[in-house]
Amino acid sequence: MAIYPPTFNPDDQIPNPPFFTPLDSAFQTPQGPIIFGAGISVDYITGIVSIDPTPPASLGTVTSVTAGTGIVTNPLGGITAAGSVSLALVGGTLVAGTYSYPVLTVDAYGRVTAISSGVTPIQSLTGQYPILITGGAPSIGVSIAAASTTNSGAVQLVDNLSTPSNVLALTANQGYQLQQQIDVLSATPGVQFLAATLNGATGLTVTATTAGIGAGILAGAALPAPSGTNTGAVVIVTTAGTYTPPGGVATSVVPGDQLISTGTSWVPFETGFRAPYATTTTAGIVRYATVIETQALADNTVAVTPFGLSGMVASTTQIGFVELATDAETLALGDTTRAVTPSNLNALAASVSQRGIVQLDDTLSSTSTTTAPTARALKEAYDSTLHKDIIQANGDLIVGFASADPRILSKGADGDVLTVDITEPLGVKWKPPTPPTAVPIGSMCWFTTVDPTKLPVGWLVADGSSYLIDPTNDYYELYQVIGTTFTPILDPPGTFRTPDLRGQFVRGWNDSGTQGPGTLDPGRIFGSCQVDAFEQHSHAVTDPGHIHAITDPGHTHTITDPGHTHPVNDPGHSHCWNVPVAEVVGNDAGLFDGNGKIGNASGGTSTNLANLTINTAITNVAINNNVTGITATLIQTTALTVNPAPVLVVNPDETRPFNFSLLPILKYKEL
Repeated sequence: MAIYPPTFNPDDQIPNPPFFTPLDSAFQTPQGPIIFGAGISVDYITGIVSIDPTPPASLGTVTSVTAGTGIVTNPLGGITAAGSVSLALVGGTLVAGTYSYPVLTVDAYGRVTAISSGVTPIQSLTGQYPILITGGAPSIGVSIAAASTTNSGAVQLVDNLSTPSNVLALTANQGYQLQQQIDVLSATPGVQFLAATLNGATGLTVTATTAGIGAGILAGAALPAPSGTNTGAVVIVTTAGTYTPPGGVATSVVPGDQLISTGTSWVPFETGFRAPYATTTTAGIVRYATVIETQALADNTVAVTPFGLSGMVASTTQIGFVELATDAETLALGDTTRAVTPSNLNALAASVSQRGIVQLDDTLSSTSTTTAPTARALKEAYDSTLHKDIIQANGDLIVGFASADPRILSKGADGDVLTVDITEPLGVKWKPPTPPTAVPIGSMCWFTTVDPTKLPVGWLVADGSSYLIDPTNDYYELYQVIGTTFTPILDPPGTFRTPDLRGQFVRGWNDSGTQGPGTLDPGRIFGSCQVDAFEQHSHAVTDPGHIHAITDPGHTHTITDPGHTHPVNDPGHSHCWNVPVAEVVGNDAGLFDGNGKIGNASGGTSTNLANLTINTAITNVAINNNVTGITATLIQTTALTVNPAPVLVVNPDETRPFNFSLLPILKYKEL
């Protein structure tokens, strides 16, 4: 029967194997017992585990042994039945014996492959000053004493002439320069003269003496090459820098250094003050820091002054001194140059009108306006109101199915609209927009602004513009609707035009109807332009009276009389003239059917006997009624007016009703 281990913990994972056996036949491990079989013996008193000297036959038999590196078998080819195993001999000449201070060579297997006696080590040393011996065997130190003005020894070289030390030695370079300077002084005694001052940074002279000018040295110029003219000229450095004299090498110069011309070279003399600059470990001269250097907090070779500290005002970008804020400044939350104290924070309590420190509230029932909910409380409120876990796909809508019962409405197709439908389980559904809500391509409307940036997307101005017929451009759908209806015949092939409605009145096309308004404007071609016209009509004419003048220079009637006399009764008479009615037209185009026209005058001759009578019966007397010089003159409109007529000619000269000017736009593509 299986039993629990004595230290079994029901909270721990069950070990494998899960069964426990007594200690007399297993190893106990932290993971459980390990069962062992034949061939292993355990001493439970000492805790020693060993392999039985004579393992049972069930464990198997070694059938062959092959030697590896450093091992040899007997027989040499390997053991298959019986034999022995031993370490292989190391190649080389190893001679048994005793070695002094041996030098050994050991291979990767830890075997000695070579040995020889070494050199007998030094046991003691003595040295003569300045050689110093310290320590003893096996660690002996050898050193050289430092040189001084009284003792020989080791010395450090210095490559300048400005270090005031009595324990350092000049380099050969400095010795060479000293010798040059001595040679210059020896070669120019009595001929030296002050010639100029020099800026070592720019290499240009600053001033020049009269003697210097005479030697060819000019202010503001580079030094001339050494020559007999300027031999003995002395130039003093006023500004430090690295200067290369004509024919010389680059040399570091400081104020007070001199250059003397030997006639063949300019030789520098380090006569300027070269005290070392102070550091954090070495005394020396120091320069005062500027305000900017003080603010940088980076240079440890300059000294800070009180004035430099005046610029150390702390800000969000600069380390420095800071002034403590007042309660009012803390509440204002606007000053970035003050530091807040704990006392200020105590006054910075948050409210609905003031930012500040706020106490957290971990409940969902608080109505406080001075505390803030914790993240846990917000999460609880969030999880209890927003059922985000039911959203499974992009575009899902949360829709109420019933009280406290949200459901998902999956997104519809492109362009669908959300519509209330009480027959649907959720009360709403996606559906395509109804056709009346869509404006078809090719539709025209009037737009109330000329600002091109405010045109609706997919609309253009109907201004007769030309576009390519290209299935890949934005205007191809418009072409499929209107074709080349509005395209002049001379336009390039592969293009089409929109109608040009600028300044036009639009008229409904008569589709050959015969009833109602369709009887108007018959025979029109769709999309054609019609010139202006005026319907036939009449005007009232006001005529206060007018006259026609008759000019009669005198005339006679011939009488044929074979011979008799008759009294003629002539109370006076007149001749009737037939004057046809003249055409009354206007003189302004578009107002009447003429342009600058007037009526043509017309007249005729009298055909009446003009009241002349003969008192007797036929007497064969004939009176001829021929016109003999009488002319009728037609008086053109004297006081005749046609109402109404405009006083001034309008511009443009056209027939039109009252109207508004709006922008015609045309839809050419869907959004």
